[in-house]
Amino acid sequence: MPVSASPTRVVSRAPGKLVVLGEYAVLNGAPAMVLAVDRHCHARIGPSEDGLCHLASVTSTEEAVEFSGDAESGYAVVDEVLRSLPSTGAWRGVLDSGELYADGMKLGLGSSAASLTAWAGAWAAYSGRERLRADPRTLGMLVGLHRAVQSGAGSGVDVAASLFGGVLRFRLDERSLPEVSTVRLPNSVGFAGIFTRSAAYTPDYLALYEAWRAAEPDAAVALQAVLAG
Repeated sequence: MPVSASPTRVVSRAPGKLVVLGEYAVLNGAPAMVLAVDRHCHARIGPSEDGLCHLASVTSTEEAVEFSGDAESGYAVVDEVLRSLPSTGAWRGVLDSGELYADGMKLGLGSSAASLTAWAGAWAAYSGRERLRADPRTLGMLVGLHRAVQSGAGSGVDVAASLFGGVLRFRLDERSLPEVSTVRLPNSVGFAGIFTRSAAYTPDYLALYEAWRAAEPDAAVALQAVLAG
């Protein structure tokens, strides 16, 4: 999550992710493997000239809002960060996750996690705090914020990829706290992402996964043991 700053502006970016193994089993304690991809969310924050806060959001479309410093933007990712890291004063910001969209659809590369990570990194630096570090403490904080955005759901595997980059082994401990370690892939191993031009709705897939676990508990335990091994 690179962050650069000048006296008047902060720029940050965070990569999207591609989960290779364990995307849903990770919610039940199995390890997952996740890759950071070369598509990023970009955040920029600088001072406002008119006493109001201004936010431009770029996804598959572009939107802009303005509001007073004691109000909310209406964008959950931004507002969760501002509540967690409060500061005063007007600002002007851009949150651009357009690289994680195509043909008006999400690519499934963790756009909300990348947006949260990029904005939190930029906001921490802009508001005069210590820059966010790629460490377990920061990961735990960001995963908590991301779960708040998603009404308590999510393992945080996508947040880990956005914060640390590279290839990671990720799992949740018995308290549902994230643990990460780096993975070195053999030189002969490569991955290619293919966009099917059909959006997937994660809650539907999670429901199917949980239905399968309920119907085939022995098979679920056996396959989770393979992942853990």
